[in-house]
Amino acid sequence: MTENDFSPEIQSLVAQVQANYPQPIKIRVAQEASGMLKHDQAQCVMNDDGSLAILLTDATAVDYSLSHELLHLLLLSTGFPQVLEDVTTENAQLDEQLMATGMTLYNAAVHTIIQQEQVAHGFVDTETKQAYLEGFRDNMTPEKDDPDNQWVIYRVLTLLDALVFFDGGNQQLDNQWTTDYPVAYPQAQILYQVLQRKTIDSPFTLRRAVINLWVAFDRVLETLGFAATNLQQLLTLTPVLSERQLRLDVRQVYDILHSDHLLANKTQQMAYVGIGKSDQQNAFVLSVSDKEATPEYFQRLYDLSVRDFLNEIEMPYSLR
Repeated sequence: MTENDFSPEIQSLVAQVQANYPQPIKIRVAQEASGMLKHDQAQCVMNDDGSLAILLTDATAVDYSLSHELLHLLLLSTGFPQVLEDVTTENAQLDEQLMATGMTLYNAAVHTIIQQEQVAHGFVDTETKQAYLEGFRDNMTPEKDDPDNQWVIYRVLTLLDALVFFDGGNQQLDNQWTTDYPVAYPQAQILYQVLQRKTIDSPFTLRRAVINLWVAFDRVLETLGFAATNLQQLLTLTPVLSERQLRLDVRQVYDILHSDHLLANKTQQMAYVGIGKSDQQNAFVLSVSDKEATPEYFQRLYDLSVRDFLNEIEMPYSLR
């Protein structure tokens, strides 16, 4: 399919995203349609020639899937915060699980913005909703079929995404999910209510929502008998700062903590993590060796303005 094969709304969205990327954006759509809509049917990849490709492995609800990926790209290219994996627990499998969980929760918050835009532009119709439900049912089995409830966390996260898609759901879905998922559904509702506390419509409000969601998720884990993840320290969420904050000294905005149980990915030595004083969120990780990390080194950093410091360590940030 070429760009001209898509609806005018999709073509307009492609043009908006393309304006922020120097290389062309290519779109490839499979011919087969399963009738089911799932997030893993679409992905963005960087080609060897530097171009960006959006790949759809299923032709079900093409406008919905394309607009979803394009809106993700548009938000990232216009200053919305990103999640970075700058530290490691030295356990690759655990790192992968934590990153996947953190990104799923991050995307749930992002999807509140994307879903509103998709609804406003007519990308969510009756057929799309039915295809989403078909994909949901294909992914999810009732809890009665899983006596040990081994998949309860997966169900919580999948139900959270469904609540976002259906804008909180309806009475029919509520009755069905209460019956099928008596353990997971109430926890998903708790997380969804976190997203509903305040409007999410800017880089700052998205960042705040993601942090609140990560914190709430740890409470859900503890309720279900699992250990907390501490995603706030493990995952870096790029800063969103006001002009005033950028003028302040680093010591007024951040604490730089030496972690005894995490390594910086770039140095493979003990991580020095910048924690926001106001939100306790990992905002950056210093790429510095233990030998370089002298008291004088940190004194100089703390004396810098936040703007000069973030520019020096080449840390992306957004204006509030």
